[in-house]
Parts: sequence; structure tokens; C-alpha cells
Amino acid sequence: MNRNRPRFKYSKLFMGVSVFALLNLPLALTSYAADQGSESAGVLEEVTVTARRRSENLQEVPIAVSVITDELIQDAGLTDIKELQFLNPSLTLRDGNVDRGVGFVMRGVGTRSFNTGIEPSVNVVIDGVVNGIQAQNIADLADIERIEILRGPQGTLFGKNSTAGVVSITTKAPSEELEGNLSVGYGSNEEVKIKGTISNSLSDNVGARLSFYSNSTDGYLDNVSTGPKNEIDEYGLRGKVVFNMSDDSSLRVTANYSDRDSNCCYWVARVAAPDSGFANRIAPVIASETNNEINLANDFSQFNDITSTGISVQYDSAFNAFDLVAIAAWSDWESDVNTDVDSSPVDLIDINGGLFTSQHKTFELRLQSNGSTELQWLAGYFYADQFNDGKQDIGSFTSLLLGNPETPSNFGTLTEFEQDITNWAVFGDLAFAVSETVDLTVGVRYSDKKGDGQTQNSALPGFDAAAFFRPPSALQKRSVDDDNVSGRVIVRWRPGSETMVYASATRGYKGPGLLEAQVEDVDAEIPTSFELGVKSNFLDQRLRVAATLFKTDYADFQAQSLALDEAGDPKFFFNNADELETSGLELEFDFLATSNLMLSAQLAVIDAEFTDFDNAPCYAGQTEALGCSSVAGFSTQSLNGKSLPLAPDTSYTLSARYDFQFLGADAHAYASYAYRSETEGDLNNPDFVIDSFGLLNANIGANFREGKYSVMVWGKNLTDEFYVTRIFNTFGGGTSHYVSPNSKRRFGVTASYNF
Repeated sequence: MNRNRPRFKYSKLFMGVSVFALLNLPLALTSYAADQGSESAGVLEEVTVTARRRSENLQEVPIAVSVITDELIQDAGLTDIKELQFLNPSLTLRDGNVDRGVGFVMRGVGTRSFNTGIEPSVNVVIDGVVNGIQAQNIADLADIERIEILRGPQGTLFGKNSTAGVVSITTKAPSEELEGNLSVGYGSNEEVKIKGTISNSLSDNVGARLSFYSNSTDGYLDNVSTGPKNEIDEYGLRGKVVFNMSDDSSLRVTANYSDRDSNCCYWVARVAAPDSGFANRIAPVIASETNNEINLANDFSQFNDITSTGISVQYDSAFNAFDLVAIAAWSDWESDVNTDVDSSPVDLIDINGGLFTSQHKTFELRLQSNGSTELQWLAGYFYADQFNDGKQDIGSFTSLLLGNPETPSNFGTLTEFEQDITNWAVFGDLAFAVSETVDLTVGVRYSDKKGDGQTQNSALPGFDAAAFFRPPSALQKRSVDDDNVSGRVIVRWRPGSETMVYASATRGYKGPGLLEAQVEDVDAEIPTSFELGVKSNFLDQRLRVAATLFKTDYADFQAQSLALDEAGDPKFFFNNADELETSGLELEFDFLATSNLMLSAQLAVIDAEFTDFDNAPCYAGQTEALGCSSVAGFSTQSLNGKSLPLAPDTSYTLSARYDFQFLGADAHAYASYAYRSETEGDLNNPDFVIDSFGLLNANIGANFREGKYSVMVWGKNLTDEFYVTRIFNTFGGGTSHYVSPNSKRRFGVTASYNF
């Protein structure tokens, strides 16, 4: 494979053809609709969102926001939040072998960190409550009403963790009458998924809803020694009770619990020199760019056990001139983990795990206008307190490392850390009419962040010596103290009853981070974003279109990379990239072609690159001729003009749903295709380029007895296209990669009972 081929030449050509085609799509669809006739086609249903913390029509909101409805979740067979990226092309995922390292990337920008003291750049909010750490985001999508994906900085209203965007999830509310469902699914790799919900009114003023899920799989990696690996066994519960205390006030209490046990996720050998110790020990597995096999006869047991508990209380009250919303929440996240730190199936680093916990408490109070006047306003206060602690063991029982006979027969380091972080903010948003067709929105937020942390390394009890790449250290204490004023200005223009145009300027903020095992902390991350968007309806509201042009500059972006330390060993580093820029075009189309045919298309063309990052770590094997230089005794490279990791230039998603009658039953067929172009897997490392890929998914289903029973047969990655999501250096030479469960063709069936 030629890693030096001109990526952008092809990308720009493809971009031009794609943009031309999609920009002319409304004309083509108009012509098609005229030929087909529109008497019985109906109209697209209005989509309601709360992207501005109030209920509004999607087409009236002057923000780049996409919605994944409950119907689309069912059509796409979406159960894992990681699969959201294939329904929205601006969203990608940083995958990994532990949940602490998994996070969303929006428009090419996202936090890549295992550190609980580093806040994510893409915020996940569930029922109005922000998650404390990105590891809490990995959950099953059970009993969901809708998912809103807000692109670009959203800190004015959503606060911390949202310098790149927000994924806002709304779960279903209790019903007034008895309803429920139970679904059972079975698929490839002995995958079993069970979900259930029951909801009803307990009295005239009280309603309740209870939902659960249970998922298990035997694994999708081929282990030549002992059978499949990357098994997952998880379950979760959510209960929601709403007390309607009067016509104008209500109290909602939500509690959730989840337990996830797995030995996921092992890395797979990608590159190994012939006849090397690494290649010989993984035999008969042969390292390759399409390898999906491991040999765990030579490796230790890996596990990743996580529990998460949370409760929230929301009070809503309507007054004559305004509404009041107050939300208090508490969550506890615990992880007991041991993972493959050397990224290979070889016994180099046997131990890499420990116990990690995070407790998160939040409170938010909002006063906002209720439509009684033309002036729309919102004022609020936010507070969050987060306590993280952990005990990480890292070491080995062997002396294989680098083949050095002087290496102790076993070595290990215990890293203990604590972090106590508080955030508080006051914010406001004001929207008012400038003329009959133009209105202006001005928002501002004052944020304050304080945090204290301490870290200490010591030799792991029972071992001959501490790990040489993490030597013992005295207790190190540090703190952060920072504040900031951010905000936004939005101009909205309605040139006609079916069209809205907007322009916005936004300044965001993500506070400085406390690191677990690194003494040096990182500065605050500041984005400045500009957007120009248009939303319109055509063909008597059968065609819905949205287009967005954007440009965002980030100062002091918080970046993590894997590089060589002074001893020449792979190690994670965290620092600030002085400046980076992401810009591009996003297009979305929904078209009700006939009364039973729905077509959708989304496109994202994004150019995300570093504009000022001179002292980035060199990658393994990088020489002076390849751009590596020595600064203060440390190997660095310039990334100016280089692409960000996990930021494909071109991504798109196409889908179609067709409804029909089958043996007297309501039936449907659904298909989708998601494409991602080639992308960097790490900071300017030519060995870590992730190839382009496309996933074709489809299902066909039917409802019987007026929807009481339903069955659906589904297939994912029908073309069996292999792809990887991460690539890593391996201790002692070579590389390994991470394989997604979606990188193999899979089939299954799901049956449901509804009442």
C-alpha cells in the first residue's frame, strides 16, 4: 500500500463531485416528485428538539443539529452508542481496549485521553444531566426517545466538555396508559440481546416507567488457541417516576444502574518483522493489515469490569412570565480492569490495570421565558463536583522486554492518584426580533474551574523492582485554578415561510486538566467558531434540507499521543497543541418520495489540521530526515499543516426505508450505507494510517396483529469489509491494531412483543 499517495487530490475531486451532486439533489427530487405526483405522499413529520434548552421545530433552530429519532434507532438496529458515528458523518469515535480511552470526535476534534482528569471535548448529556467522564458514555441505547447531535462549540448553554459538540440523549417518559414491550435478538458470534419496558400511570398524578437490557456475545476475534475473544456480558436498568404536583409543576426522579463485564478488547498483530521474537511467539498467526487472529496461549487474562450508578431529580414549574427548571444529579462509576498495555499477544507487560472510580455531582437551575412575550430569554446557574481516584498496577513477570538480560525477572509500579475538581458557571441567552424576518441571539457564560490532585509512584509489592518506564516518585501535588468568559452571537433570517438562514460566531471553553501519571498539566482549550447555515422545506414539506459551512480555530487544544520516551520506549504524552483549525461543509436531506418510501442522505466534507504545533512528540522510528529533531533533549516534530487523527476528509451516510404489505401485515425494508475516507490514526505517523471503508447494513421486518408482534431479520456489514479503528506501536518493534465487531459480516433476527 502506498502511504505517500496524494490524499487531498483524490479527496477534493471526490468532494467536488459529491457536493455538486448533493447541491443539485433538491432539483432532481423536485423533478422526480412532479413525475410521481404528490397527492398521496403526505408530509414529513415535524421534528422537535431541545438544542436551545426549549422545545422547538428542528428547522427553526439556528444551530447545526441532527436528530436520530426512535424510529431511526429501530430501523438501524442501533443498540451500542459507538454505532452513532455511522448515522451522522460529522461524528467519529476514538475506540480502544478500555472504556476510559473511548470518546467521540466531532468535525475532526475530540479528546484522546485515558485520564479521568481531562474533560472530553464532545459532551454527552442524558436527560439534561452531563456525564462526568467520557467512559460513562459507553452504554446501551435502550428505551430512547431521540438523540440530538449538536455540532460545534455549545458551551454557552451546555457548559463544560462541549468545545467540539454535544450528544444529547432523551429517554422515554412514563405513559398515561399501560404499555410495554419485550424484544429478544440473536445473531452472529452467539450474540443475544434482550430488552424490555413497562410503563403506566400509578395514579391520576403519578406515572412510572421501567426499562432493562441484557447483552452478551462470545467474541469476534479468532483466537487460534482457546477460541473467540472480546466477549461482552452486560445489563442495565432505568426507572423513571413523574409526580404531577399541579397543572403547572412536576417532579421527575430517574435512577439507573449498569454492569458491564468483558475481556474486551484485545489488540491484533499488524506488523512483525520476519523471524523476530514477536513474529515467532504469535505463530501460527501471521501479522498483516487485515489480520483478525490472535494467539492467546502466550498471553495473560484481560478483563474490563465496569459498574455505573446514577440518580437525578428534576423539578419543573411554570409561572405566568417564565418557567423554572432545576436538576440535581449524582453518579458513581467504578472500573476494575487489566489490559494489554504492550498492544500485542506476547507476554511483555503482563499487568496493566487497577481500580478506578469517579463520583460526579451536578446541579443546574434555569429560569427561561415561556412564550408569553416575543422576547426569548434564559438565565441559569451550573455547579459540578467530581472526585476521581485510582490505583494502577503496571508491570511484568517476564524478562522478555527488549531482550535485555539485565532486566529484572519481574518488575512493577503502583501509581496512586486522587483528583477533586469543581466547576461552576452562570449563563444567559437572549433572543429578540430586529425586524419581521430577522432576529438576534446573544449568549454569555462565565465559567470557573478549580481542582486539586496528587500522584505517587512506588514499587509494586512483591516485585523485584519498579517498572523502568514509570520509576518511583515522591508524592506530587498540583492544582488548577482558572476562569473564563465565553459566548455566542447568532443572526437568524427568514426569507420565506419554508426557509431559514443563520450566521453565528461562538467562543467556547474547556478548562485545564489534571493528569493522573504525568506531572505537567495542560492549559485550557479555547475554540472560536463561525457558521453559516440554511434550513429549508421543499415539495410541500416532503423534502427537508439543511446545509452548514463552518470554520473553527482552537487555541491550546489538549492532545494526547503515543511516542518514544528518552529510553526509546512507547509512552503516552499529553500536551497542548498551540493552534488547530477545522473547517468544512455539512449537508443533510430527508425526502418522502412516496407515502411509503423515505430517502435520507448526509454528507460531511471536513479539513481538520494543526496550524501551530511545533513541539509534538516524534513517532517510533522517525529520523531527522523524516522531520524528527531534538529539543531540550527530547525528540519532537512539527505538525504544522498535518491532519488531525480520526478526521476523515469525506464521510457520508445514505439510507432508505420502504413500507409495504406482506400477507396482511405491515412490513418494511431498510438499508443504509456509511462511508469514511482514509484518516490518520495518530499524530503524523505513516504507519498508523487507517484505510477508507464503507458499511452496508440492511433489515426487513413485519408487524402482526396491529403491531402486537413483530419480527426483523437483519444484516450488518453485508459486503464483509474489514477495517480497523486504532493502530498502536508494540513494545520490542512492530505494530498492532484494534478490530471493531462491525468489521465482519453479521446476521441476526429480533422478535418483539408489544402491549
